[in-house]
Amino acid sequence: MSALIDGVGFVHCECGRVDCGQDSRIATTARKPLVHLIMLDSTLAGDDEPAYLDGYGIVDAAHAREIAAVAEVEPVRAPSSVVPTTYRPGTVLDTWMRVVAGGCEWLHCDVAAWNTDLDHHRPFDHSDPAAGGPTVAGNMTAYCRNHHRLKHSGHWRVTAGGGIELVAPTGHRYRPRPSGLLGAGSDPAAAASGHAKTAARRRTRAQNTAARIRAERRRRQAHLDAVRHRSPGARASEAYATDEPAPF
Repeated sequence: MSALIDGVGFVHCECGRVDCGQDSRIATTARKPLVHLIMLDSTLAGDDEPAYLDGYGIVDAAHAREIAAVAEVEPVRAPSSVVPTTYRPGTVLDTWMRVVAGGCEWLHCDVAAWNTDLDHHRPFDHSDPAAGGPTVAGNMTAYCRNHHRLKHSGHWRVTAGGGIELVAPTGHRYRPRPSGLLGAGSDPAAAASGHAKTAARRRTRAQNTAARIRAERRRRQAHLDAVRHRSPGARASEAYATDEPAPF
């Protein structure tokens, strides 16, 4: 283990024998660490747009350029519009999916994108690949091995119409979002040219607050209706006053 940690390609013999047959004159070659850093071409050119370090998260532009200065820089290409008939994604699609995902796309999971499995929403038809379950970006999601197995266990349901929705055994629904630099809402053509669109907010904070208030009032009204249904003569004060202001 110490040899692997030190980046040595072999283990030195320490027997001390003069007639030892191991050649200790072999030159040691240290292994280069492999990290995946995703940035826009404008950031590489000197812009202040932050980058995304796989397995860590957002890093500032200056730090990203320091890493890129001693690394091999490869452009990220958008996948072809041609639908492949293979089960495993090609190199371009594989890289694209991991860049967009930014990590495991299950709830509250921070496994790095390059340590995940690419799962088909609609199962791939091995007998007739053209029949359905294509290996394309719109039909694949990055899950870590544990959540990949959980998805196929039958306890959770996953739907992908208009975005990923996870349905828990309790019936609760969750909509996780990609955490990568080119997350949900980016245009593949624009992202391929290095000018990814920023994902637009669906609602403002004020609209979110108003939506929570409306939801709380609906829950309170449903509780009142349930109490009155069980006890027709019950007074409203025994439940909650209908004119009481929201608790926030």
